[in-house]
Amino acid sequence: HYINIYEDNGQTLVESFEFADGTNNRDTEVSISGGNKLVINPDNNLTYGTPYYITVDAGAIEGTDATIFQGFSESTFWRFTTIQQPLVTTYLPTQDATDVALNTNIELTFDKPIQFNSTATTHYINIYEDNGQTLVESFEFADGTNNRDTEVSISGDNKLVINPDNNLTYGTPYYITVDAGAIEGTDATIFQGFSESTFWRFTTIQQPLVTTYLPTQDATDVALSTNIELTFDKPIQFNSTATTHYINIYEDNGQTLVESFEFADGTNNRDTEVSISGGNKLVINPDN
Repeated sequence: HYINIYEDNGQTLVESFEFADGTNNRDTEVSISGGNKLVINPDNNLTYGTPYYITVDAGAIEGTDATIFQGFSESTFWRFTTIQQPLVTTYLPTQDATDVALNTNIELTFDKPIQFNSTATTHYINIYEDNGQTLVESFEFADGTNNRDTEVSISGDNKLVINPDNNLTYGTPYYITVDAGAIEGTDATIFQGFSESTFWRFTTIQQPLVTTYLPTQDATDVALSTNIELTFDKPIQFNSTATTHYINIYEDNGQTLVESFEFADGTNNRDTEVSISGGNKLVINPDN
């Protein structure tokens, strides 16, 4: 006679325990405690968020007075659903996002409070470039903490926030993997994570790309009064940071600096000679 555990999705048999001749076929997992309690420790843990039911054949269990427990076979009689793992409600960047900022944080918002992996076994969250699966950054989680505590935190008790050590690269596809066990619910449930390169991926914003150089590259016979022009594939502006950056013109005989143009705080030091035309064309009219 049998005691069976089924998944209630499709009535899949999960485990079966045989009883005959006063014993069972799984004596390390099945026992009688205190004389009147049948204890079954399934060989494998059950699965998160899954409905189960149990059947007990008539005759699998007897009273010591030779009476027969009649059991039950209905899928609706003894059923239950396991606790749900932490589930992600929001990905940032969103899955398959494009034009993601280089300094973006990586965030996972869950449906319940979370904590870092509490076991001694190290689990990882990894960021990869999707060109060749190059590992960009790796974050370790073990013993309730992580190895990058200045870059990894839990915000508002249910949001994992990762601030990568270095900004991402322009126009690059990335994907992120999360090991099962790296993140837990505070109720001791384990986030099962994901390892597929296609699951959580995104592409960073593209830098402005030059579509036209004037003079053209390697041009000859260029007029002495020519303007220097760069036409881009998107609208542009001058450097908006406080750090000064330069555009320089050199003579190619000895690399002599001819003119230098400074850009900072959204402007430049030669505003009568440097302008943006049509939103996407940088025009420089050299002083000489």
